[in-house]
Amino acid sequence: MLAATAGCVDAVGFLRFSEVFVSFMSGNTTQMSVEAARSDVRGAALSLLPILLYVGGACVGALVAF
Repeated sequence: MLAATAGCVDAVGFLRFSEVFVSFMSGNTTQMSVEAARSDVRGAALSLLPILLYVGGACVGALVAF
């Protein structure tokens, strides 16, 4: 059930936020690589931003939990 919810959140986020995955970072990593290979700096940056925010959030969460 939880995986289905995450998939729905990801689909809505992808359609709503300029084709950026909001739940699964593997999609953003793949999309960033494709955009970088196409020399699309803006597209690669759009896909990199949520990855950086995810890693930053994980670090802050770890610090808070520590």
